[in-house]
Amino acid sequence: MPVQAIVRPQCIQLLSFLKRVPPNVGKRLPGLSLASAVAKADAEGLPGLAPNTVGSYMQGLVAILRWASDADWGVKVNTRDLVETRKAQVKRRGFRPYELQKLFGPLRPFREAEPTKDWIPALALFAGARAGEICQLRSEDVVNIGGPSEVADFSGRFGFQVQAMPGQPSPL
Repeated sequence: MPVQAIVRPQCIQLLSFLKRVPPNVGKRLPGLSLASAVAKADAEGLPGLAPNTVGSYMQGLVAILRWASDADWGVKVNTRDLVETRKAQVKRRGFRPYELQKLFGPLRPFREAEPTKDWIPALALFAGARAGEICQLRSEDVVNIGGPSEVADFSGRFGFQVQAMPGQPSPL
């Protein structure tokens, strides 16, 4: 199908279809087409893809449609609200000081041997963030509140916070 032929109702239909696709469809229902797998999943009451997974698939479609529109390919699809933005469903608590000491203590030899390879895993442990999220941080994503040793807030981008341990230097 040419990209110029795509219309908003088809995008909405794809969005509702993706929400019904079961996770790991190729492993759970091998040999079935996606349409057959969705029909079987509906009949058996299987859960659909996670909202963030559906959003990432739709983000790809929206990116293509916006690019085609910007390139004057005759695409006029309204892409607003096709990608749902959601915050993480799991609220993680911060680490307690004794937990941080237990986690960071073993990193000391690495910090002394190769200090440049220490900060990503240390910050990942300290913040409860994924290494990939930390590697994507930009300086404007970090806001120091009350000084660098007290709190760094990354919540605008990934929804986590780093809080300094009492009596310990800040990892930032």
